[in-house]
Amino acid sequence: MLRNFLKLRPATSIHIRTITIPSYKNDTVFNYGKAAEEMAWHRNRLITMPERFEPIGSRRDISEYQLTQLKALARGVCLTNYKGVSMLKTGLDLSVYSQLLQEVKPKSIIELGTYTGGSALWLDDTMRNFGVECGIYSLDCDVSLRDDKVNEMVSNQVKFLEGDTKNVKKLFPRSFLLALPRPLMLIEDVHVNLNAIIEHFHEYLKEGDYFIFEKTNPMLSENFYVGENNPRLYRDSSVVGAKYSEMGKWKMEYMRDFFIPHMDFYAVDTFFTDLYGYNCTSQMNSIFRRMI
Repeated sequence: MLRNFLKLRPATSIHIRTITIPSYKNDTVFNYGKAAEEMAWHRNRLITMPERFEPIGSRRDISEYQLTQLKALARGVCLTNYKGVSMLKTGLDLSVYSQLLQEVKPKSIIELGTYTGGSALWLDDTMRNFGVECGIYSLDCDVSLRDDKVNEMVSNQVKFLEGDTKNVKKLFPRSFLLALPRPLMLIEDVHVNLNAIIEHFHEYLKEGDYFIFEKTNPMLSENFYVGENNPRLYRDSSVVGAKYSEMGKWKMEYMRDFFIPHMDFYAVDTFFTDLYGYNCTSQMNSIFRRMI
């Protein structure tokens, strides 16, 4: 049919469209070397500013993120994986973590909340890429959730632990915490028993250690992630069309209750919380550095 149609079609009726591409004349030569030097200078200035570390009492629990943006990010969180393993972290958060790990170069990482193990795998690879020998201890109360592929891909620096954070003192005893090589980076991503977790680790954190709390943005919803309440997840970025149940707000309240009376000990590292704008991270005001 197509062959016959082409034979019958008059040649004069076939027109070739000519597209004229407008010329662009650049009268100035951009100095990429100078630009790189200026960016490095500005980054170093921000890194070394004393104002970089702010007490949480002077920080506002607001973000330049808007609710619609968080919903769209939440969709990406559900679909993002690393080496085929789910991670539940936004691309912006991974970028912030990458910069943070590069600067702090922790010798020990404790991750509370393993889930599939994708985060522990990424942390392990990242630290090895930086040439830093770092022991990683990842805890979860349900180890059956961990992807089998993770066990084959992580290095011997990663130790997966099983236990409930209600027993945090037994899981991470004094002798273990004091013996860990420093700096130590503690990542809380379990969202339960927060008071006991904070109080226990506070006793053993040292100057230069980091205490990070995941998903503290008050706009974050428990229903932003996969489940029955977001059936539109794979069709568009609206994610949640019905219920909205706050998760981040109560975490911020717990943190303020502890860290405001302990502002001499901890400060928010604003270089990382504000890297992409004021609190443009899931870790709103919750990347703490131990100062003394």
